[in-house]
Amino acid sequence: MTPVKQKIVATSGILTTALVWGLMWYPFRSLNAQGVSVPMASLATYLVTIAAGLTLFFKLYRRQFHFEPVLLLLTLLFGWCNFSYTMAVAEGR
Repeated sequence: MTPVKQKIVATSGILTTALVWGLMWYPFRSLNAQGVSVPMASLATYLVTIAAGLTLFFKLYRRQFHFEPVLLLLTLLFGWCNFSYTMAVAEGR
């Protein structure tokens, strides 16, 4: 990769990260200011996302998903990591 492409990729990565952080931080901060705790907002976000995913992709899940016990562990670890990041972003000063 040429140095120019490396700079473009690096800059794009930084801007994308900043955008995602801002899009995530602002709603959680606003909800927190209105009295909705970050854990409750996260729970609502997860539940809405799971419901939408199951509604939209249930037939696909039934055809292609094969349960592996390690997937449950990975799901729990990913959820905890994501929740911890959300708490850090929302509560950080």
